[in-house]
Amino acid sequence: MIFVVIIGKRNIVGESGGNSMCGIVMVWNREGRFPLSVIDKLMLGAERRGVDGTGVAVVNGREVEVRKWTECYSKVRAEVLLWLEERWRAGSLLLGFCRARPETEFSSDEDVLQPLYKGGLVLVHNGSISERFVEEVEDVGRLFRVDSEAILNGYIKYGMDELMERVEGGLAFILVDTRLGRMYYGVNFRPLSRAYVKGYGFVLHSDMGSVWGAVEELTGFSRTGVCVWEDYYVDEVGGWEWWELDLDSGVQRKHEFVGRVVHPCIEEVGALGKEKVLVSASGGIDSGLSGWLLKKLGYEVELVHFDYGQKGEEAERLAVKKQAELGGMGYRVIDLRHVLGEDRSELVDRGIDVSTGKCGMLKTTTAWVSGRNLVFWAVLASLAEQELWKGYSKVYIVAGWSNMTEAGIYPDNSEKFVRAMKEVLRYGLLLWDRVEYVNLFENLTKAEEWWLGYRLGFPFEWTCSCDEPKVEDGRIVLCEECGSTMLSRWAARIAGVPDPRLFYRKGVEYELEEDRVIGRQGIDVGSIIRKIKFVKEEDRKKLEELLYEDIVRVNKFAW
Repeated sequence: MIFVVIIGKRNIVGESGGNSMCGIVMVWNREGRFPLSVIDKLMLGAERRGVDGTGVAVVNGREVEVRKWTECYSKVRAEVLLWLEERWRAGSLLLGFCRARPETEFSSDEDVLQPLYKGGLVLVHNGSISERFVEEVEDVGRLFRVDSEAILNGYIKYGMDELMERVEGGLAFILVDTRLGRMYYGVNFRPLSRAYVKGYGFVLHSDMGSVWGAVEELTGFSRTGVCVWEDYYVDEVGGWEWWELDLDSGVQRKHEFVGRVVHPCIEEVGALGKEKVLVSASGGIDSGLSGWLLKKLGYEVELVHFDYGQKGEEAERLAVKKQAELGGMGYRVIDLRHVLGEDRSELVDRGIDVSTGKCGMLKTTTAWVSGRNLVFWAVLASLAEQELWKGYSKVYIVAGWSNMTEAGIYPDNSEKFVRAMKEVLRYGLLLWDRVEYVNLFENLTKAEEWWLGYRLGFPFEWTCSCDEPKVEDGRIVLCEECGSTMLSRWAARIAGVPDPRLFYRKGVEYELEEDRVIGRQGIDVGSIIRKIKFVKEEDRKKLEELLYEDIVRVNKFAW
């Protein structure tokens, strides 16, 4: 039997109002009883997000009691804690709520305050739900003047899996189903943190700082990593995920979702029935070979070149254009001179000499351009989503900056940078699940790229791995002394591959390449194929066949 007591609550059906910036709290006495001082601390933390009303619900088994106040928590603090004390015991579960009312919404009365109780379900929600979705699930019945009720109605109508794919809006929510003995919590891009403390139980809260305050009171520690093993943890619930927690066993499962996208061109997404690759193309070997390989594997490829006012722009643009023409790839130039053209970088500022190859300057960040790869990533992500609105089903982003050599020197070439940018895509794009970054040559050395490119017929003579290149008589000419050229020349020598490029000397004292090259590196087909991070697994087999054909051709020629 379900026993419900709702105190001071009027059921008034009316128009929808949201809770876009509220504080929500969940405390579960799974193993013991959290002190009321901890509850107080968590509710005060929630109040920092909302001062326009307070609500709490206590769940004991299938018994639910709800109490709401139109004042902020600080004003009714003693009353709330006294009310809780009579109901708070081992096994109890608390849902707390502090409302923030935007100018567009109803004033706080008990009918718009949470927690919401409906048919054995209890909910707290931070965010806003679209009017479209509110109307879609309205046939379930309306009891409240708040759009958060649509989450309850959607759960009743569709179940949690389908609800999460259909719901429109911003959300961080906690829903307890007393009938099934389960709790669900999830977020798309709203904040929600959690903690477990051994001997007490589980906490969810809108504010990470408030969670740490509670953990510190119970454990004396304000961070993890104090010991190799610990009796507590604190983390943030990831975006675009929801969790299903069994209140009997404590076992929980994570689910990922995308959510419904509202856009005038949403019906066109995927209409072409094909995918596309955008390559951030500098004219160098890393990016050029990436596009060249993917084109040979059957992808539609477009090379995207950025003009940011760099000294080598004329040669770089020519290199990208020639690579596109010879490889049957698309090509476009994005003008970023208004963003990076005045950077005090030796690659941009004509008043600063290029020093990348000078003694002591190798393996340094002397060629840094302020936020360059960060800007490139943002532009590529936008271009990728624009391609989706045009009808592509998926777009892959590939860049030459993710390779083993530069990753050891520049932070924006590193795996950490790539992981961070992948996470940014989840919140910077509506169609984030259809845009994927591929670290194609992340595990390859430059020598291995030379080996691979030579066997795929890549036009090295139309590349621009140089910090001060020239264009003479329609050909690209690279300086011999800069760091980029030196690394590239060493790589070709180590790979045992002929270098068809043209060079000039600047006549300054630089490192001698002979001091760096020890000998050829043992490279074979198997090692290359194992180390490449392919877009799809079937690409591995295709490359094996391409390289096998080349080996057969070379052997026949030698015979």
